[in-house]
Amino acid sequence: MNNKRQHEIIFDILEDNPANLSAKEIATRLNKSIATIYKWAEDPDFSGSPIPSDMILPLFYHTNDSRLIEFFCHQLGGLFFPVPGIKHKNKDYLDHLKKVSATFFDAMRIATDSFNNKDIDKDEFENIHTASFKHMQALSELVSLAKKLSKE
Repeated sequence: MNNKRQHEIIFDILEDNPANLSAKEIATRLNKSIATIYKWAEDPDFSGSPIPSDMILPLFYHTNDSRLIEFFCHQLGGLFFPVPGIKHKNKDYLDHLKKVSATFFDAMRIATDSFNNKDIDKDEFENIHTASFKHMQALSELVSLAKKLSKE
């Protein structure tokens, strides 16, 4: 995930989202003023305010934009995997699967290079490998689920 902060991601969602909703349309659907949602898109260290936790999922469902959810998952050390067939199309899921798979292989390449350059020790390398492998196992389970759902 890039180094954007929460308010920057919200700003990006207000400007461009898969549902093609304008900021005003988003505000209406969330039953908030446009000023309020733009406060969420401003730096809270200055004049902005953080998005309330009860608005995160409605923002996601109305815009079909997972960037904020991905941000929070990343902050918690995890990944967001949408379940196909539930509010998402399989094509979106497969694109996401490709992106996550590429991220896994990039992480393993970086970890291997770091180990070979002695930037990390064997224990750190094994921890990275184990965590990455668990993510790939989850991906494998999701692929099976996607195949099953696509046949239904």
